[in-house]
Parts: sequence; structure tokens; C-alpha cells
Amino acid sequence: MTAINKPFTITDLLRFTHYYAHNRMKQYIFILVKLGYIVLSGLSKRQHPTYIISEKGIEVIKELNESYERELYLFCSTHNIEL
Repeated sequence: MTAINKPFTITDLLRFTHYYAHNRMKQYIFILVKLGYIVLSGLSKRQHPTYIISEKGIEVIKELNESYERELYLFCSTHNIEL
């Protein structure tokens, strides 16, 4: 994923997630920043803070993906579904 190493602004992230309620999504993002899953990386050309996903955040994403794969396998095995 090349986007992981590319800085982004909170506004960019909010645009990406525009289908959620803006204020609620904004709170989720600030919690991710507070917990260190998203970290400050610098400033944009317009002097807005930019962020990147931290190694801690990447590990969580990997774990979510692995967990999904395990659950999908278990569900398919249980219900005799072949993918």
C-alpha cells in the first residue's frame, strides 16, 4: 500500500470517509492520533498538519486482515462453502 507512506491531512481523511457523520468521524480520528495509530509527519504546503499511519497502526491493520481471513475460513468451513 503506497498510501501508508504518503502524508495526508485530517481533511483528506475526512473527505475519504465523508459518508460518516463528520463530527463523529473527527472524534474517531483524534482518538487514533491520541493513541499513536496515526502520527504527525509534518506540514502541507498550506501549513496544515499532515499525518501518516504509524507502525503501531499498520500492525493493527494487519491483525484486522488476518482476523478477517480466519473468520472467513471458519465460516466457510462451518457452512460447507468453497471459495
